[in-house]
Amino acid sequence: FPYTTLFRSKVTANGVSFILPAILEEGENKWQSNLVRCELFSLLASKHPAQIQLGLTTIIPCVAGLMWDVKPQVKEAATKAMNDVCETMDNRDVKGFVPSIVHCIGHPETVAETVHKLAGVVFVSEVYSSALAVMAPLLKRGFDDKTVSIIRNTARIVENMAKLVDDPYEVEP
Repeated sequence: FPYTTLFRSKVTANGVSFILPAILEEGENKWQSNLVRCELFSLLASKHPAQIQLGLTTIIPCVAGLMWDVKPQVKEAATKAMNDVCETMDNRDVKGFVPSIVHCIGHPETVAETVHKLAGVVFVSEVYSSALAVMAPLLKRGFDDKTVSIIRNTARIVENMAKLVDDPYEVEP
């Protein structure tokens, strides 16, 4: 695509904050535009990871919705984009679980297994909004589950992470 050359050569780190709102906007909601949106997220994540990390609280809900698109091309591109943008997050405690968390978004039947794995993690790194943004889809599904043990383990994860939030500004989004 011609836009990839433009993005690789012209978009600077300072320009990402100006471009993100346009990419996040749904537009005409055509599958081709959604496919381009996913590819742009992946491209920006590889070129400017620090800026994408700052925008994860708005990017992840958008890309998670695209993972449920009816077009297989969009689903595939959205899954790749989700993995790419989540890899920009630098929390060492959560980073190893990113593939499992992304898999849970597309396959809700794996939520219980992933929640049980994460419940045993001892969080030691300070928690920022980027780590919370990555965890939010899993935690939401964990709390929506009807099984008491999953809800309990999800609450344990939230409690363990909450202890490591130093600045309330980080949990506001």
